Amino acid sequence: MIARRLHIARMLKNPKKCSYFLIEHPSEPIIIPLSIFITSLSTFINLIGFYVIVKKSKKETRLFRFTLFGVQFSLWISQGFWAIFLNTLAFFPFPALSANSFFGNDGSIHNLFYVWVLLLSIFAVFLVGQLIVRHRMVVRHDSIFNFPRWFYIILLAGGWSVMISIILLAWTYCDSAEIAKFEYVRQNFPSCLKVFDLSGVLVITNVLALYAMLGLMVIVGLGAESAYAVSSFLMLFELFKQTSKMSKNAFAHMKKVVVDTIVQILIKSLFISTWAFWIVISYFVDKNVDTRAASTIINSLFVAAPIPGTISMMVQNASYRKFITETILRRKRSEVNPYQSTLPGRL
Repeated sequence: MIARRLHIARMLKNPKKCSYFLIEHPSEPIIIPLSIFITSLSTFINLIGFYVIVKKSKKETRLFRFTLFGVQFSLWISQGFWAIFLNTLAFFPFPALSANSFFGNDGSIHNLFYVWVLLLSIFAVFLVGQLIVRHRMVVRHDSIFNFPRWFYIILLAGGWSVMISIILLAWTYCDSAEIAKFEYVRQNFPSCLKVFDLSGVLVITNVLALYAMLGLMVIVGLGAESAYAVSSFLMLFELFKQTSKMSKNAFAHMKKVVVDTIVQILIKSLFISTWAFWIVISYFVDKNVDTRAASTIINSLFVAAPIPGTISMMVQNASYRKFITETILRRKRSEVNPYQSTLPGRL
């Protein structure tokens, strides 16, 4: 029965043209090869990053190396999964999302999105763990911000469980039966039944669930940025409270370590938030506007999220930078003093 109704929908000769531009003109095929190229570049850069973390870390503790490796690896996996299986673009303000998979769009975008959210949540846990490790490194023993270990465990486990449950629950209600999707479009967007001719499209019939997802994106994004800002402030606050107890060199080293961590996390956060930011904005864009180019650019920045963070990590760390310069770029520091004259007549 469902297949028959969908077949009828495809065969309908509707004289009206769909007023939503993206339904009439779906995404261009360049998005898939572009994402695969970016992912290949990301894989090359991150393999170097994985190696230097494991083999070339000198002053970092084992726990920090574990969280740093976890951040890099989980972000690379999640964004690689997105580039290969999803590349999800929105038809907003028409309530639908479309997937652009390297293997074709026969899979369920709804189920694939579950997997990606779980992968990204693992990245979030490692990222918070990285901040916690740095915080515990600089906090004073008698500080009110020196929380016990169990507090951080509850914070990580509890925060992850609550947020992932809410997000997945809202996403569950974004899907519905095929016949319900057809009836929803037929009643509310009768000229846009051709959306069912497009592969890899998820029509969202539950508007409240869609609003909940958009609201969650805003809340999680603002909450994460606020928590990051507070954590960064506390680390710097605790560090500057100990200036009189440290040597000048020790303070300079600790300050650099904290600032480097803050910068790396900021770079990753900016790139990883591009897709959610664009999804929320695109919902309020006029339906006649061609947003394909903007969506492709945003998706490329989103897929490329692991690259700038890894590069900044390798540039900021002296041991990593030395390995890259001397082993990969084949450049060694000259031992000759450029200000020392070696002319025979001056000896």
